[in-house]
Amino acid sequence: MCSLLPLLFRLFSAVMFLGLSGMALAYDANVSKVEVTGRAAIHNDQTQKARRHALEDALYLAALKAGADISGTAITSKGVLVRDVVKLDAEGRLVDFNIVAENNNGTHYEVKIQAFFAKKRNQSCPKPRYPSVIILVPRLKVSSNVEAAYTPIADLVAKQIIDKLLINYSGPISQDSQRSLSEVTSSSNKNLLFDYHSLQKGHSEIAGIIEDFMLSIDISSRVKDKRLESQVKLALIARDGFKPTFTQEKLFVSKLPTKTPLRSLNVFWPKTLKINEQEVSVMVSDVDDHLRLAACNPLEAKTVFLSGELRLGIGTKSGVRKGSLAYITGGSESWTLLEVSNVTQTSAILKPINAMSNPKTLGNQTIRFIEGAM
Repeated sequence: MCSLLPLLFRLFSAVMFLGLSGMALAYDANVSKVEVTGRAAIHNDQTQKARRHALEDALYLAALKAGADISGTAITSKGVLVRDVVKLDAEGRLVDFNIVAENNNGTHYEVKIQAFFAKKRNQSCPKPRYPSVIILVPRLKVSSNVEAAYTPIADLVAKQIIDKLLINYSGPISQDSQRSLSEVTSSSNKNLLFDYHSLQKGHSEIAGIIEDFMLSIDISSRVKDKRLESQVKLALIARDGFKPTFTQEKLFVSKLPTKTPLRSLNVFWPKTLKINEQEVSVMVSDVDDHLRLAACNPLEAKTVFLSGELRLGIGTKSGVRKGSLAYITGGSESWTLLEVSNVTQTSAILKPINAMSNPKTLGNQTIRFIEGAM
């Protein structure tokens, strides 16, 4: 077994390298922490070499403790062992480690570490975080060729859409009876990057909007080919970045009563407005499905380095807890692990797990919270 250790170390190093290089492709991860001690003999006073081997031993033991499959193949020729191939597949991928203690007792070097392994996130969503939505005042346009009796059609379509959303959506949803999207746009800070208050909080604020998404409804009604048509456009606009994350268009058609040669009969003909409720339900369901997917997305935020601390503009209201773990999603600091050291309802303070990381270099980075550590 001792003769296999160098080979296992090399194999494990290769597995770690491939795992880390492909980590960015993972959708999200659950994390497990293990604590182990690696040992290596000191030969010819080569302390640094022994330290490196002890660290490799600790990482190898950590992978076994976190869960791994080991398989081997022996190749023989005429009863003589020609080659022995050992393969180690770790169930998790090493994302970070922290050296807790080191000891040189003269003959051996020992390294004690805390290692963090990430596993692929399950497809289930046991604790959805439904985003908050505010429905802005619909923008309605009715063509001049629509008879006065049918002009309420745009308002009727908007009301049905809003009513179904208020009933069906499981997350927090409200209405703004004063502002339309154009009004919100005109009153917003055009250069949000340089809004100091927003940078402090770690996200942008738009005209006092505190909800995660704004729902814009545009309806344009007209008469065409003896039909009453209403073109509906829906847009979900994220507060952070002020960009549409979901858009949808649909044409609602209502048949008009056939006109007779008698003008008086046409005037007194019942002017009833009917909307296909099934089509409205389908449109609302698409919006609801998009929001439900967002509810299962991993929680992300932007870091801000301020007054010597790494901060976030979200807190317990968003599901963040003291001790929650997160990782940086991209850049040169990708997969650096962070832990929440202090949290309020609307803010949090982070610290890197690895003491060698410089918090200042971790500012202005996108972090993603690890589901299993929330």
